[in-house]
Amino acid sequence: MKIKYLCKNCKKYPIIKTNAISRYELSDKKSETFMAQCSFCISDQKLHVNQTIAESNNMGLMMYILGTIALIALMTSIFWNKGYISTISFGLPLFVLSILMGQSKTKVNTYNKHRV
Repeated sequence: MKIKYLCKNCKKYPIIKTNAISRYELSDKKSETFMAQCSFCISDQKLHVNQTIAESNNMGLMMYILGTIALIALMTSIFWNKGYISTISFGLPLFVLSILMGQSKTKVNTYNKHRV
């Protein structure tokens, strides 16, 4: 999950480097209002925690997909002789992928919905 804000000067969305999972945690780490420097136009801005937004991390999505492919390959090698290749080898990793992607969307929606 990436946390961004809208820069008032260049109208782009720079990323805030933090591992906070909620606005409450971000306000605990940085305070309710904090200074942020835009990585595009190098201007300093005073931000409130509610001016930040969360977005899904594409790198996390790629890691989920690569992990799913690795899990499919591993399960295919294990269940090759038993005849369960199509049902277990593809069904279970895709089920795990859908759960992980759903949790990622839930985290982003929860962050964007709750205000301080």
